[in-house]
Amino acid sequence: MDLVDASQRVDLVANAACHGSILAFDPLNPSPFYNGAPTVAEQIAGLAFSQALSGDTDLVSITAGAIDGGSLLALQACSTPNTQACAATVAGIIQNLGSLEAGLELTYQSIQAAAPNATIVVMGYPRLFDPSRGDIVIGGVTVVPVSNQIAVNVAVNALNATIAKAVAENGTNAVFVDVTKRFLGHAVNSDNSWIVLDLAQLQADSNFHPNDAGHQAYASALLSTVRPARLVKR
Repeated sequence: MDLVDASQRVDLVANAACHGSILAFDPLNPSPFYNGAPTVAEQIAGLAFSQALSGDTDLVSITAGAIDGGSLLALQACSTPNTQACAATVAGIIQNLGSLEAGLELTYQSIQAAAPNATIVVMGYPRLFDPSRGDIVIGGVTVVPVSNQIAVNVAVNALNATIAKAVAENGTNAVFVDVTKRFLGHAVNSDNSWIVLDLAQLQADSNFHPNDAGHQAYASALLSTVRPARLVKR
């Protein structure tokens, strides 16, 4: 959102982005991916309490759901030469994505309750790999074979479809922004990647997140989908 704010078409009130957040924490059914970071639900509550989310808010953007959907499991299983483990992990994740939809819908509804006049821009996720470029090899050893790259991209497609469905069916002013086409040619293994991948540190926390160019692509996708000037004139 900082890049969107720099466009001079948006007056950014708050940026509550928090890397590693899950949607919500249920002590009776704790998420295995909870790492102590503020949950999205906690962020929304805090923004509402501070009035950063209010009836005066025109625009809210959010990118969330990947961790809850099992992205960490997929990347852990598929960033290896083991094609069977990758395929099985991705199949299980896709099978369980239906349970993510309710959490996403509740998230958008919570934002709308705190900011009833806002348009909620829900950003999707880019496909991470370009399988046409072949296996990812380090020191002569294949670390991410093409079949695993394809499996991860299939999981991203399924996650985006789940998010889009939640946006369409949750009854708020939310709109879904698909960034997959915008990131074509800029996967982690492309010559001009917009996504971080440090092959020397495959477990680095920054891996598989947008780099500066990727964040700019997200900002451009938002601004080309939602015209801030029109929001002000509503």
